[in-house]
Amino acid sequence: MNVVYQGFFLREGLIRLGHNVIDLSFSDGDDINDKLECVECRIDLVVLELWTLKKIPINLHKCKYTLVAYSIDSPLNEFWFCEMSRIFDHVFVDQKSSVRSLKQKGVQARWLPLCAQTKDFRHAPPKKKYDIMFVGNTSGYRVKRNNLLGLLKKHFSVTVLQDIAAAEMSGLFSQSKIVLNENFFSGLTLRIFQGLAAGSLVLTEEGGHGVDEYFKEGEHLDCYNPCNVISVFSKVLASYEEYSPVAMRGREICEKFHTTEARDRALLQHTQDKS
Repeated sequence: MNVVYQGFFLREGLIRLGHNVIDLSFSDGDDINDKLECVECRIDLVVLELWTLKKIPINLHKCKYTLVAYSIDSPLNEFWFCEMSRIFDHVFVDQKSSVRSLKQKGVQARWLPLCAQTKDFRHAPPKKKYDIMFVGNTSGYRVKRNNLLGLLKKHFSVTVLQDIAAAEMSGLFSQSKIVLNENFFSGLTLRIFQGLAAGSLVLTEEGGHGVDEYFKEGEHLDCYNPCNVISVFSKVLASYEEYSPVAMRGREICEKFHTTEARDRALLQHTQDKS
């Protein structure tokens, strides 16, 4: 297939599956039809990954090709994505909670979780350098996050980093005994996949939407809640070697079911079934 594509997360998988990817980038005010007229081959599909309003072309409703939307951080973007999504032939969201929320507004969306890139996987993890690693934004409005990190720092050695290049992420995670996942919304986040792929133990918030559909607590990762957070982290760090098999199984299941190829197969199968 010839796929016109704007984004990052699905590009690798499309190429590895043998499809021709035509990368297009859009600036404010670009007309999608003008951009597509410049493509020098037959177009089978147009896929746009949507994070913000900054890079969305105009006249999407006049596009003569099959349009696919993939909303990233969908719970944060529903307020603007909902109405615009009606233009697309197929709508995918990265968080399960958005499927129900959008359905209540008359939008039929399909859940397509994020995934690990090939570069994220570490099959021979190095010696652990960090006890607990968290990579993410710690600005003032992330109150819950900052409270959690502050509490953990009182009891453990916690490394907190932000603005880390994607190329460095896997190396940092692989050197960490625990990759901490905390997020603004409940769900199956990119940090979970990256931590698992790196071969480290992921500790994520209990009850995350959709997490238990793919991963089992105690078998692929572990979970904490506000009442047991200190005891859970203490137990893991006190007997970390006992948790190494959990980390390895987490990496294995991630490599088997949560790659870019797996996600693109699901997307393409759905678009073909519904076309």
